[in-house]
Amino acid sequence: MNGKKYGFNTVATLTALLITYFLSAFVKISASVVIPIYQEKLGFTSSLAGFISSMYYMPYAFMQLLTGPLCRKFGPQGVVASGLLLCAAGGVMFGFPSNLYLVIVGRFLMGLGMGVSFISVVSFIQNNFDGRFYGKLMGFSIMICNFGSACSSEPLRALLKIVSERTVFICLSAIMVVLALSLLILGRKDCRRNPEEIGASDSLIAQIADSMKIVIHNRYVLCGLLLWVCYNAVLMAYQGLWCVKWTEIIFSGTGYSYGLSGTLIAVGVMIGCVISDSIRFPKNSYAVSVWNVCLANILLFLVAILYRKFGSSFFVLLVIDTLYGISTGHICVQETAMVRERTDAVHNATIMGILNFFANLCSQNVQWLTGVMIDRFGSVSENIADSFFLTFSVLEFVFIVVFLFTGSLRKAVDSSDLR
Repeated sequence: MNGKKYGFNTVATLTALLITYFLSAFVKISASVVIPIYQEKLGFTSSLAGFISSMYYMPYAFMQLLTGPLCRKFGPQGVVASGLLLCAAGGVMFGFPSNLYLVIVGRFLMGLGMGVSFISVVSFIQNNFDGRFYGKLMGFSIMICNFGSACSSEPLRALLKIVSERTVFICLSAIMVVLALSLLILGRKDCRRNPEEIGASDSLIAQIADSMKIVIHNRYVLCGLLLWVCYNAVLMAYQGLWCVKWTEIIFSGTGYSYGLSGTLIAVGVMIGCVISDSIRFPKNSYAVSVWNVCLANILLFLVAILYRKFGSSFFVLLVIDTLYGISTGHICVQETAMVRERTDAVHNATIMGILNFFANLCSQNVQWLTGVMIDRFGSVSENIADSFFLTFSVLEFVFIVVFLFTGSLRKAVDSSDLR
């Protein structure tokens, strides 16, 4: 990169962090496959299924606020190693479907442990690699993450036909322990600290408060926060929980691989991450480009839910889901680049943590609410597929309203800048 050589410790640490990021997406999205299996075995409602899945997001969201300051104080290696050990303990518990309480606590611990993964990657790349490669490295990182999402849909469904859920999650926990020990060894050599951070306040509360002020007063970042929250909530409810079951209901008895829907959304996200830094409109502003790609994301999701209602081809649906995933991948990378573009290096990781905090907090509640809505709509409709359609139509409507609001707010900021 620009002729600069990076040592073994830097490359090995980044590799371990990216594997952790891969695993965070795998365990997050695995709910869309595993929880319906548990639901069938234990006979609990869609509302409870949504609640169990959402238990990942509450602690995950909380850790977004803390990870940036913790990485500055202890380094990403130590922070992620601790998270991996927590997640490993949660994985062992989650693999016991006969005990619903263990499943819930396990899901909670997995979210608590993996909540440090994304911001740790942001912090490490920010401090150890040249700034002009930030977009490309973040795009590659998010691509790796979504490879984890892809593996947690249809491949996981296929694996669970061979081995039990308990075996899968015990093996995952063992991998996490090995990764944690590796990061602790690598962490004995301190990663480079961003020069701009020297002399900055080490108070965790002060760092979060300063970053929150920037989010509130920087209208571009504030608009980005609202869009980040909405797109994440829709994605986590759709891909993260219900798309596989919805697909199975629509195409029941056809013999298709229903998990391909979730897998190809993740594949689309990977493609979007790779091409995002090269294909953006306009080229000179991530802030404006974010709004444009969010519009594409809204339209593609609208096409997806309408096709699930009125379409009939499984393969056309897969194409639509893939395109939806590509637009989602664009948003992931361009949001992170927009925050870097509009804020300073000292607060960058913590601001991304604030965005992720609200996004995951909202995702937690939306997953639970979608389960409630599906049960509610299902009680007044004979066709269970209609309850899914109505539920996601509500989410789409909310996303459109927020998008229009942020668009008007951005135009007001642009006008004031011109004056």
